[in-house]
Amino acid sequence: MEQSDSDSPPLVGGIRGRGTKNGNPIPSRYKKRGREAVEFQLHSISWNLTRRCNLRCAHCYLDASSPEEEAQGELSTEECLRTLDQIARVNPHPFLILTGGEPLLREDLFEIAHYAACRGFTVVVGTNGTLIDAAVARQMARHQIQGASISLDSPEPSPHDLFRGVSGAWEGAIRGAEALKEEALGWLAEAQKANGPGLLISARCAPHYRRVLYQRGAPPSRWRAYAGGCPAGTHYCRITPEGEVTPCPYLPLSAGSLREREFAELWWQGEIFGRLRGRGREGRCGRCEFRALCGGCRARAYAFSGNCLGEDPWCLHRPGSSGGQEVLLPEEETLGLESEFALRWTAEARERLERVPSFARGMVIRVVERFARETGWTVVSPEIMRRAKKR
Repeated sequence: MEQSDSDSPPLVGGIRGRGTKNGNPIPSRYKKRGREAVEFQLHSISWNLTRRCNLRCAHCYLDASSPEEEAQGELSTEECLRTLDQIARVNPHPFLILTGGEPLLREDLFEIAHYAACRGFTVVVGTNGTLIDAAVARQMARHQIQGASISLDSPEPSPHDLFRGVSGAWEGAIRGAEALKEEALGWLAEAQKANGPGLLISARCAPHYRRVLYQRGAPPSRWRAYAGGCPAGTHYCRITPEGEVTPCPYLPLSAGSLREREFAELWWQGEIFGRLRGRGREGRCGRCEFRALCGGCRARAYAFSGNCLGEDPWCLHRPGSSGGQEVLLPEEETLGLESEFALRWTAEARERLERVPSFARGMVIRVVERFARETGWTVVSPEIMRRAKKR
């Protein structure tokens, strides 16, 4: 029988619950502490729910099929909900990206999203935007989808449509984004406005971009990352439409099938995950002073050499040319690190903290408590959290 929240252990490191492997404690080799050996807690999952798509993008890594084709091999609704239960036993509060193909072509998308949100997941959708109108945007909000990602490949329609393989794709994406902004999810536009003239960038698959920011003197808040850089297989994974679990969408090395083994077993015992967690990098990435900040893209190394531990061929940096001393992120800007409460938090503040995805929760605790101490507060309330965020 599953435990209720009242029976759960207290929040430590922003994660409520116990890491398990088939009901047993997680392997001891993953329970080390410190900057050099961080616990490999799952924080984020990309789930390709379907291969079906209404576009024909030139860059598609999933070999998408037409919307009219049958959903052959896709996990059923029941299998998806069961997988969400299994993920929650590894981390009750992960960041879940539901994507495709085009996820809105799955009739059960909102059922899956709502089930995950009620479980405590932060749920977002990766979509091409062309199927979103005001009604769909309201549905997304009603089912507790907290965000959506829509790609634009050009400020003008023609290059985007050519790349996406369908005329009108650019206009459809713009309409979808406007519907989300008006009906449900307008916060990102406000965040960009607050950022000023600089463009908000998340160089997820170009980890060496953080090295460039560091060398140009950007503040650590602009190059925050997981300890160890690329999180593929260490804090992040992907689920295919058929239930295979891989380190990321671009690294097609499977840890196994959810139709044969439970998620926790794959996450903690998958051979490919074990290799990536060893942190042993080869070539320039293994010698680089930015290895803890960047680590190189493991998928790109595999694509070019067949070795997922090899050097990232797109990085031009010469190890040692920036002084040779290893560069580490300040703990306050490091995602996924643990943090215990040092101050008392009100029930309302803890409830607000529960809505923060687990990968950022420890960082939020550290930042808010530092602000509280500097301003003379001994108890953290939602108002203190708001003031800390503004600063």
